[in-house]
Amino acid sequence: MSTVLDAHNAFYAALNANNHGDPEPMRAIWSQESDISDLGPFGPVLVGHEAVLGQFAKEDAMDIGGEVVPVGVHVVTAGDMGFSVCVETVSGMSDDGAVITFRATNIFRLESGEWKMVHHHTDASQALQDEV
Repeated sequence: MSTVLDAHNAFYAALNANNHGDPEPMRAIWSQESDISDLGPFGPVLVGHEAVLGQFAKEDAMDIGGEVVPVGVHVVTAGDMGFSVCVETVSGMSDDGAVITFRATNIFRLESGEWKMVHHHTDASQALQDEV
């Protein structure tokens, strides 16, 4: 990926693929380093490759469906680190069909010429936690 924006877009493509049962893109976009972290809508702080990708594997197995679309994307790059902030609009995941929104921050690191995800953070969602 040539830019942080490319990495940001790859994350959302991977997230949507994961929500529809394809975990491979999600595995590919994360750093292989042990310091990665995730603070997603299901609540707990996850640190380390096994914990972070384990959570996405659980979500993959749930076949959540729906679509996550980032809106109002703002990207900053500084040296070998970069981040994006946006609002995630999520459709097709709640039982009542309501669109859910989350504020999101994604942090990326340049590793061997590629931008890799090192942290993802969204608001907690009691609605999603109750559905699982």
